Amino acid sequence: MTSKMVVSKFGGSSVRDSIAFKRSSNIIKETANLKLVVVSATYDTTNQLEKLASLFLSNYEEAFIHLDKVIERHLTIASELEVKSMVEASLQEMANEIRNLGPQIAQKEFVLDHHMDEVYALGERMSSTILWAYLQKILPQKKVILIDARDVIVTNTHFRKASPLPDEIKLKAEKIFTKLFEDDVLYVSQGFIGKSVCGQTTTLGREGSDFSAALFAEAIGASDVYIWTDVEGVATCDPRVVNNVQFIPHMSYEDAELMATYGAKVLFPRTLEPAKRGHINVFVKNSYDAAKTGTVINHEKGKYSLVVGMAFCDIHIENKDYLKITFVGDNLLNSDFAPHTHLSERGLFTQKYEVTEKIFSFLVDKIDEKLALELSHNLLLDILV
Repeated sequence: MTSKMVVSKFGGSSVRDSIAFKRSSNIIKETANLKLVVVSATYDTTNQLEKLASLFLSNYEEAFIHLDKVIERHLTIASELEVKSMVEASLQEMANEIRNLGPQIAQKEFVLDHHMDEVYALGERMSSTILWAYLQKILPQKKVILIDARDVIVTNTHFRKASPLPDEIKLKAEKIFTKLFEDDVLYVSQGFIGKSVCGQTTTLGREGSDFSAALFAEAIGASDVYIWTDVEGVATCDPRVVNNVQFIPHMSYEDAELMATYGAKVLFPRTLEPAKRGHINVFVKNSYDAAKTGTVINHEKGKYSLVVGMAFCDIHIENKDYLKITFVGDNLLNSDFAPHTHLSERGLFTQKYEVTEKIFSFLVDKIDEKLALELSHNLLLDILV
């Protein structure tokens, strides 16, 4: 297939309401060589669907009321986009599938994983249907085709965190995406969801839509994937938690993968696997300010001397809560780099946890999280100067 095709993925914050849908749709209009749009569930919908599944166990009647509210919210978005008549029947049909599933969920003591995946899938199916309808409305010159991701993304049977089967996905893609070379065709599909080799709905893990976009891109031979989110790119640390972050203009696959694996939230950890296999450029950009440069991730090493960024996550050891802080960089094993001592000198408990050529991890008491992150990030910025 052609080497110049683009896949764009829009996360939940980029489709949180009708205004966000319009903003993202304008980006779609302006993206050259765009062939496939992958969309997440609207903001907070996945959480609401988890609540729905729980209600089927604890308060059966309330579950149906809750489901109606979820559907009504999406119909309100569709109405504001003036496409309600195009999508209402489809959304109600999807809701009926979950209504019919409710009695099966209620019979169990807990929500079975394969039932949860069926419920989860409702979110992406609704958002993609609304986006498909709106794109038809604003792009009359395009043939906008809605594809069910479950017809392409083949996985194993590990429900709620399924592993994709790339060879099978490519075969499916060749049968489904038959009009890639037609300039007036634009495909829309869902992130996060797939179908097992046994034909059951699966999901790739929470926040797995990035992974879906990269899998689609690999399968159709795309050159670029754009991950549209609500931050400017991959930052030196989480900008929602730490002040004065710097956004990283360029990263290698390995560095970005390590940042994600050790706790950075901007990318799903497995997103870079298909990107590496397919030599696909991954761009992380802000749908709220598309003009910002963002971050590009590919096989080339980023420009930095020792460290490129840091990530963090909670960890529980021997009945105690810690924060694990991880610096990502190069030649860390053989350098004098010892960030934990910088914090120890300020009176914080620290313990070295893991050191390799590429990462340096240490523990701090969870109660010291705010100060530890501030001190660690200041150290990182000093090194980057």
